[in-house]
Amino acid sequence: VFKAWNASANGYTDINTELTSRINAANSMTHYNANTAKVRYQAAATALQEAFDGVKTKKTLDSLLLLANTVLEETHPAYSQLQIAIANVTSANTVSAYTTTLQGLRDALTEYLVWADKTSLVQNPTFTASTGWTTKAGSYTGGDQRLNNIWGKTCWNAWWSTANAGTMEVKQTLTNLPMGYYSMSCVATTQPFCITDQHGYITGTNTTEITPNLTFERFDAPGITNDDVWETLASKPVWVEDGGSLTIGFVGSKEGKQTANPVYSDNREGWWCATDFKLYYSPVYRRTDNDGSWGTVCLPFDAKAGNGVSLYEISGINPRRTQLYLTEVSEMVPGVPYLYYSEDGSANFYGTSGDVISSVGSGSNGLVGVFKNSTGLNNGCYVLSDNVWNKVDNANDFTLGDYRGYIANLSSIPVADSKPANTKTISIAGSYLYGDINLDGYVNITDVVCLVDKLLSIETADIDLRIDDLNGDGTVNITDVTVLVNLIMEKY
Repeated sequence: VFKAWNASANGYTDINTELTSRINAANSMTHYNANTAKVRYQAAATALQEAFDGVKTKKTLDSLLLLANTVLEETHPAYSQLQIAIANVTSANTVSAYTTTLQGLRDALTEYLVWADKTSLVQNPTFTASTGWTTKAGSYTGGDQRLNNIWGKTCWNAWWSTANAGTMEVKQTLTNLPMGYYSMSCVATTQPFCITDQHGYITGTNTTEITPNLTFERFDAPGITNDDVWETLASKPVWVEDGGSLTIGFVGSKEGKQTANPVYSDNREGWWCATDFKLYYSPVYRRTDNDGSWGTVCLPFDAKAGNGVSLYEISGINPRRTQLYLTEVSEMVPGVPYLYYSEDGSANFYGTSGDVISSVGSGSNGLVGVFKNSTGLNNGCYVLSDNVWNKVDNANDFTLGDYRGYIANLSSIPVADSKPANTKTISIAGSYLYGDINLDGYVNITDVVCLVDKLLSIETADIDLRIDDLNGDGTVNITDVTVLVNLIMEKY
């Protein structure tokens, strides 16, 4: 009976082959006495139980394998490890191998993508109430569609009372979500001979993923426990853009019903109960609109850069303010801005935890980050464009993109007389030696005289904010002279 069910419902022929071999081995034991018969019985019973457990393990394995193949990307730092785990699963053909490779695949997926439980975003995921759900969302709104409490769980009950085609559905939409991958799971059940196409689903920004169809028809099975009645169904992940929405739900129709139900004659085929909805989130950020190999990034979650992308923080600036010195870092702290270098101009960043923050911190040495489009930049700040830092003379006409960074003031960056070891450099356009008012390449008392002359001159056109505004406040006055005098005194 088990082999027939397994072959028709699951198609796991390897499990049937292994079970046949073990049962034959048990039957071949010499039957001399009652004790030998007991040993034969126990061997056969163990083989059958492990085959049954193997089916559950294989179902979980198949579900995770779908997930792994969906998210597998060559740009991910853990690509090789996941690829090896997938190959091991594909070659497994015994119950013990299923168990071993299942753990290996779980470990690889844990390293590959962090899946944080975000079920708290779902209203009434266990249907203690229907608030938050759109009930009777299918094309068929009749029958018995309501909250129920059966087999140890509160659930949504969708009962057919017609032979007509249509769908019975329940769903919930979540909005204003952070960017990344999302997947769902739920549990469901039905009665024998009522299996059709019942399944859960999740819809993201551009795609919908459905769970495998329900196969458990154990609602009236004698001697079964509450836990064994319910089948766990899980979806592959979908992508949700930043601030986007997703929909989770469960649906079923009459599609695939048996032509003749040997037990029931009241058109109940295709009915279902579903509950215990769970939502999982893995933060990922993709940058495809960069205008050069260099870029800035500031994310609301911990992250690592993908393959082909290197992360940097600012460590210093040269005396003439024409180059920044950059030190490579391995991981990103949430809310902190960084520079990055991409080999092909695109960049992926993979979250290392599911926690998302809402406020921006500060970066290293003058680098400031933003999460959303920012128009609040200050005149004289620097933005990265075409692989060069450029000064913004009129910040009101400039908009910084989402999840980026800028330099508020070059004077906050420590000066290094020579390039530090193990650093990269990036150029600064339109920059000048700090304090070099007369542009002779030196900072000394002649620059103080030059700045004072500019302030006393009635020709305001002589003032150049890029050179003369030493404290970065957008104006040139006596405080800039004070800054310059202090700079010279500190130097000498």
